[in-house]
Amino acid sequence: MLRRTFGDSPLEVSAIGLGCWIFGVDWWGHYTEADAVRLVRFAFDQGVTFFDTGDAYGNGRSETLTGAAIREIGRDRVEIGSKFGYDFYSDPGTPGSHRERKQDFSPAFMRTALERSLRRLGTDRIDLYMAHNIKLPQFRDDLFAELEKVKDEGKIRGWKSVHVTDNSPDHPYMDKWWVPGLAIGYDASCGINRGKAQAPIIAAQHRPARAVIRPAEDDIRVLGIHSKGVHFMPPD
Repeated sequence: MLRRTFGDSPLEVSAIGLGCWIFGVDWWGHYTEADAVRLVRFAFDQGVTFFDTGDAYGNGRSETLTGAAIREIGRDRVEIGSKFGYDFYSDPGTPGSHRERKQDFSPAFMRTALERSLRRLGTDRIDLYMAHNIKLPQFRDDLFAELEKVKDEGKIRGWKSVHVTDNSPDHPYMDKWWVPGLAIGYDASCGINRGKAQAPIIAAQHRPARAVIRPAEDDIRVLGIHSKGVHFMPPD
């Protein structure tokens, strides 16, 4: 299995990762803890070491099952990505629904969500911590400062991967809020193909139909965007 780094960060992961969101929902069948252990073990045996989950998937269930599966392998042998931003504690949603739920990107909520994610995953650190479906107007300096604090505390290895959803390349926050090491998600062209992004893009979570990947050239094209050294993540 090839290994890749997220931009110029020290975080190295397998070129292919396993999206573990499916453990938390029943959209395509119910997954037990035994199923999660089996699938994670199978992926690991093929060379996959990066496992992507999120606290909102099944309102914590995906993280719980992913953590149980990773304990069977050994925490130091894998990398974990997870997400925050959905306040499913006060807005749990309807099982099976795709309805958008309440979001909270305040520093206090991020820290609370992180501590709960660590407990569910059964680990003392998350390697890549992502703001889940954050919109550009929700970017805030105090959130970034708090993420730096939890990084310094060793609870996350990297946070500069933000799962953005905003379709407007002329968004008024774009020039002001573009941060080093930003990751993009879904339809978020966000002005990258208009030359506005001066910082490196380190990760992208995408819809497969909108992407062409050329591994031989280490070249990725998304919505006309041409970037080198971008790590593609499974869509959620």
